[in-house]
Amino acid sequence: MPPSVLRKLPSWLTLSPWFVMLCALLLSAFVVGVGLRNASRESAFTAKLTLEKGSALISTLEGALRTGMGFQWGDDVLQDLLEKIGAQPDIVTLAITDHSGKILMDSNPALAGTSMVSAAQLATLKPSSVAQWHERILPDGTRLFQVYKEFTVSRFERGRHGSGRHGHGFHRPRNALCNMLGAETDADAQWLIFVDYSLAPLDEAKGVDARHTLIISAVLVFLGIVGALTLFLVRGYRQSRQVVQETTAFSSEVINTLPVGIIATDADNRITSINPVACAITGLSPTEATNGTLCTLLPSVWAVLSPRLTRGVSVVEQESRCAFASNRRVPLALSASRITTEDGQVVGNAIIMRDLGEIRRLQTELRRQDRLVALGNMAAGIAHEIRNPLSAIKGLARFFQESNPADGEEARMAKIMTQEVLRLDKVVGDLLDFARPDTLHQIHIPLDEILGRAHRMVQQDMETRHIRFVLNIPTPAPLAWFDPDRMTQVLLNLFLNALQAMADGGTLTVTAQEDDNDLILKIQDTGCGILPEKVQDIFSPYFTTKASGTGLGLSIVHKIVEAHDGDIEVQSSPEGTTFILRMRKG
Repeated sequence: MPPSVLRKLPSWLTLSPWFVMLCALLLSAFVVGVGLRNASRESAFTAKLTLEKGSALISTLEGALRTGMGFQWGDDVLQDLLEKIGAQPDIVTLAITDHSGKILMDSNPALAGTSMVSAAQLATLKPSSVAQWHERILPDGTRLFQVYKEFTVSRFERGRHGSGRHGHGFHRPRNALCNMLGAETDADAQWLIFVDYSLAPLDEAKGVDARHTLIISAVLVFLGIVGALTLFLVRGYRQSRQVVQETTAFSSEVINTLPVGIIATDADNRITSINPVACAITGLSPTEATNGTLCTLLPSVWAVLSPRLTRGVSVVEQESRCAFASNRRVPLALSASRITTEDGQVVGNAIIMRDLGEIRRLQTELRRQDRLVALGNMAAGIAHEIRNPLSAIKGLARFFQESNPADGEEARMAKIMTQEVLRLDKVVGDLLDFARPDTLHQIHIPLDEILGRAHRMVQQDMETRHIRFVLNIPTPAPLAWFDPDRMTQVLLNLFLNALQAMADGGTLTVTAQEDDNDLILKIQDTGCGILPEKVQDIFSPYFTTKASGTGLGLSIVHKIVEAHDGDIEVQSSPEGTTFILRMRKG
């Protein structure tokens, strides 16, 4: 069954199969009950109909007998009458008996003189002038529907028809009826008339009805079992399909989020699936990849893997520089193995490719960081060695400046010497700040207090350069979890960089906003901006775009922000530069 059809299955298919089977059994029991009830009603109706038929037949026979008595019919006429009436297809026998049950006349002449019923049975049957019936069972087990009735001839009728002349004055012989009437007695004569009907048609009809009922019940039970089994299969299929879908979704999600490229092929090396990382490495789209073979789409990868894969040998972390579209050459670590079933049938290959370019970039960055650490340590040692002679030189320069006239050449030279020593001392201080591990003393402090402190340090320069300062922070100012001195240093460096970028004036805007548990600061200037190719290097040590500068200012800013467990990023354009700091509020 297709998945699209399965998804559209009606809601009743979600019912329990046992419920459906129980419903089928109940319906079968209902059908059987109805069938039995109908059979009982049909039997009662048939019995009533047969009784009425037998009663009508007996009434007809009674009329014939009374007519025969009047016309003085002989035995042969009466016997012929009984035989013709008893010759009907559904009549087994038609008999006239006396009150003791002895057969006087029968549609079967051979039974005359035999006993139809015993005296005890007659006492049980209680015949009367109203037709009755009972079930008669012959010695051979044959079941008969017997209708019986008492036939009475009054003394008056017997005297009128018992003897006399008829016709031309000669006497007819007394017939069997007259003999049976017992003309010599003065009492009313009573006979019993019995009509036996065969129950075979009724039994056959009952059998047919029973078979039909059983067949219908069996069909219903069968349909119930089939329906239950179908529901079992459908539910099993749905559950299996759901498990497969969940497993497939989980596997797909894992494969798609792995940081390595994964390609699966079939036994003919046609690509059946490819994850996003593999698409990024190879430059293939999923549509392109799943329409071709590995050897045609990725010949350089196939050239590395085929010598071992064709022999059924797995490939583990084999490094190679593979060529892809646009002549890109990517260093890869390739792994591959065959996919086989439990019976050993090969169904495809699994290929894992790891981009070594990123790893090598990380290794290069790590080596760079190691060099920077070594350089920082060396710079810290040199700075300590330089500071002592600088202090002596600065003291001598001030001595010469104070010992000579203020407008003299010696004093001017001593002043220049003092300024250069101070500049060199600042460079040494920056080196020490960059090399020294950060030890923070964080406190909860209002944000406007730190911003105000940094603003006051550069306020004079802002006024000189005609730079407007705009502060947009919430009221009341949020509390920040900062080391006040170190964050003041961060803001001061960013403010000074902004001032240097706006030599002809402009606007320095500081915006603060809260985002859940973070505090976002934006320092935006309207200066000349930073060239796009240099933006990624501005936080590197000793990188600077200024004619004079150590290139350590933004490196120190980055280091302090990271020590606060924060992030800093830069956005720059010809219209200005924006530094964005995301800090935790604590």
